[in-house]
Amino acid sequence: MAMHEVSLVRVLLNQVAAVAAEHGGAPVQEFLIEIGSLSGVEPLLVRSAYERLSAGSAGRPARLVINEVPLEAVCEGCDRPFVVDRFRFVCPVCGSGNVRIVRGDECRLVSVTILEPESTQPESIDHVDPSAAFGCNQKIETDVTTDGRTIGRTMWAGR
Repeated sequence: MAMHEVSLVRVLLNQVAAVAAEHGGAPVQEFLIEIGSLSGVEPLLVRSAYERLSAGSAGRPARLVINEVPLEAVCEGCDRPFVVDRFRFVCPVCGSGNVRIVRGDECRLVSVTILEPESTQPESIDHVDPSAAFGCNQKIETDVTTDGRTIGRTMWAGR
């Protein structure tokens, strides 16, 4: 198992635990992460690290959902968005190599679904700030919104 992914999963689990703590320690049923194809993170290794790290936890571990995000760019020459195929950073419309990556280089926590203590229905906390990367030397800015209340914090993560 790659140590890089183990470290990322530890940071991810800390973020998920913080969200649960902010909601009275409510049990987490599921959490969704996005992993971009240019993030340097291998989804299969993340899943393996999560299974290994959560194996010793008390109770039933939360379900980890991983969405793999394709690499997307915008041509600076003709302003057309496109999906980068085989890491070929050339606009398919005008042939320019002057492109800007707009998606697919991140790893981020997207949502956490918890079971509120007073309720038997799960509540999805599905707005975690898009810049909430859990690794890859990116700034972490977590902005969780639920019931009209926003909880925010900022920190830095590294490899």
